[in-house]
Amino acid sequence: MQILRIVINSVSIFAIVMLCATYKLREKKIDRDLGNCIVQFVRKTNKLIIPVVIFALAMVVIQFFREFQLYICLILDAVAVLGTELALRDFIFQKKAGIYENAMIADGRIIKKNDIIALPTLEYEESEEYKKEKENDEFAADAYETAMKSLKIVSDSHGEFYVGFADAQERAKAVEILKGWI
Repeated sequence: MQILRIVINSVSIFAIVMLCATYKLREKKIDRDLGNCIVQFVRKTNKLIIPVVIFALAMVVIQFFREFQLYICLILDAVAVLGTELALRDFIFQKKAGIYENAMIADGRIIKKNDIIALPTLEYEESEEYKKEKENDEFAADAYETAMKSLKIVSDSHGEFYVGFADAQERAKAVEILKGWI
């Protein structure tokens, strides 16, 4: 049983190291799939990537010195590997946020050009009822300002979801391009 734990922990450490080592290759593959950048979004820097990887490795290494039950070891190893994967993916997507020839990257996800079905937010915004409500309601201005930083998208593979933008100008640029994709 002890040998099984050592093998599992070693495989987890190897997986974490390989995820970190293949980071640049994954980034290049995404670049190839996306095409040229049309509009860049505000790019945030994620400073937590290094602490997440260090903590993930520590979760696995501590198991060599402390004996846990097998299912606890499996859970800790799975959390460490998946946490590293999620942190690296988030780091890559935050660096690449924008609209490209073949897809859009926003809010940590890739939305492919031919996957977008509809933009229901635009239909709602253009209705006369919405315009009247916005003019008459004193709280509607705040809601309108918030709504101008988000967009509801319906896609074939992801269903309905909202995408957030840094400001209204960024959203307007995105909407202009996305309308041509539908």
